[in-house]
Amino acid sequence: MVGCNIHPSIPIPNTGTSSLRIADVATGTAIWLLDLASTLPSSSTTEFYGFDISTKQFPAPEDRPANVSLYEHNVLNPFPEEYHGTFDVVAVRLITAGLRTSDRETAVENLCTLLSTHPPFFDILSLSLHVLQYATAWISTPCSPFS
Repeated sequence: MVGCNIHPSIPIPNTGTSSLRIADVATGTAIWLLDLASTLPSSSTTEFYGFDISTKQFPAPEDRPANVSLYEHNVLNPFPEEYHGTFDVVAVRLITAGLRTSDRETAVENLCTLLSTHPPFFDILSLSLHVLQYATAWISTPCSPFS
């Protein structure tokens, strides 16, 4: 859609000295995570996490790199505490078609809990302006760790 797997302004480590934790929500087949993992240098220590409402499309563990982990999770439910504030990049694509308008704010709030506080990146493609307004409002509120 934009000619790259991840926005060019997001720094990608190219050595084992630094790493990123990347979450892909509504990952489906995890193709985006797998493609991104294959494009990084082998010395990268980046960790990839995919979350989806169903595991039916997940590739088998033996068909993915060791640094790609996939989990069943509904974005309308809060993410487990162990993931709160731990991701440098949270990617979300093509999710609005599967959400009722009344569920969008809940989804964005749950997604924002994943973001770390050292500058996080919310890589959102194909979300409606309505959902982006929720995300922008939530990230700038006093209760947000990013305000």
